Amino acid sequence: MKWVSGHKFDGARLSPEQKQLREFYSRLINLVGEPAFRDGKFFPLNPANRDNPHFGRLPGEVASGHWLYAFLRYDPAIGQRFAVIANLHPTVRFEEVVVSLPNSALQFLSLSHEADCKLVDRLGDSIAIRTREGISVTKIAPRSALYLEFLL
Repeated sequence: MKWVSGHKFDGARLSPEQKQLREFYSRLINLVGEPAFRDGKFFPLNPANRDNPHFGRLPGEVASGHWLYAFLRYDPAIGQRFAVIANLHPTVRFEEVVVSLPNSALQFLSLSHEADCKLVDRLGDSIAIRTREGISVTKIAPRSALYLEFLL
């Protein structure tokens, strides 16, 4: 009802937190309408990171991927590429995460093994780097996701 605001539909009565949430969802809806998400192909990364200790593994766990979920989206028609990394843990912020990119993922993205590139989070202020080891991310907050676009 606050959004309706006397049939003005301007959100004038929303709290600052509600305005921030509405703005985030607006950006998310616009992002998932872009070609890589709308028309692109999907490549899962969790299978390749099961044995990766830098992929959200907590002490005592023998396999990775329980708390992090990662995948690629690629639209070959325009060359738009994304890596999406989600932290599903309700309280733990994962730091110094490395998402391994197997050869099949690089082939999927039509990327060479040698080229390092920057990835920018389209919904936040995170920046990641693609290196020979994979995608390096400084931190991922609990219950959040990074929508990282490859900038070549």
